[in-house]
Amino acid sequence: MDRLEPFLKVDTFMGTANWVSKKTTIPYTVNRFGYRCTHVMPPSTDYILVAGCSQTFGEALKNEERYVTLLENHFQLPVLNIGVRGGSPNLVRDNLLQLISSGHNLPKFVIIQWPNENRLWVDTWGINANAPVKQFKYFYKGNCLKNISDVSYNQTQWLLKNANIPSFQFKIWPVANDIDMPWIDVVDYAIDGHHPGTITNQNIAKFIRKNMKRVK
Repeated sequence: MDRLEPFLKVDTFMGTANWVSKKTTIPYTVNRFGYRCTHVMPPSTDYILVAGCSQTFGEALKNEERYVTLLENHFQLPVLNIGVRGGSPNLVRDNLLQLISSGHNLPKFVIIQWPNENRLWVDTWGINANAPVKQFKYFYKGNCLKNISDVSYNQTQWLLKNANIPSFQFKIWPVANDIDMPWIDVVDYAIDGHHPGTITNQNIAKFIRKNMKRVK
């Protein structure tokens, strides 16, 4: 029986456009699923899975500056990066569910940088992500998005536990997420002036390595 695809496909906004400014261009190499990752399929040997948003994608950073690359170099293991621009908590959950359900080899360890809780991935529902805002305005009423994100977070914990996959989960400050978890501050910025810079990414890699030892 054919296996399912291990990951959900993301659109061009989330994956493939290069970073371009008046001074420089940073090419983004993405795989066929749209993720900024040289690996496509989960290997049959040990590997690490990293999920998150643009801060894990490595927006406005060269490949060698990203914390996911630093982790891969340190551990000498394949690191599959499924962090995407505009990533949301429910996309983290949906991708993990997709991988577990696909029948492919599961990761030795999962790292999750939790995105902003006020985001929602809708493409998995078969809804056009570029549809008029009026079709989604009810999500912004009350605590609807936060509630959806809280459910996604809790379901992710259940998936990891039942698949017996150890994980380290954190957030990058500041982020709109009131879930109690380890966090790390941004101390410098990439060339876009908005996303974490090279020093912050180095700190994130050290932060993750330190906490992975505690999980193990």
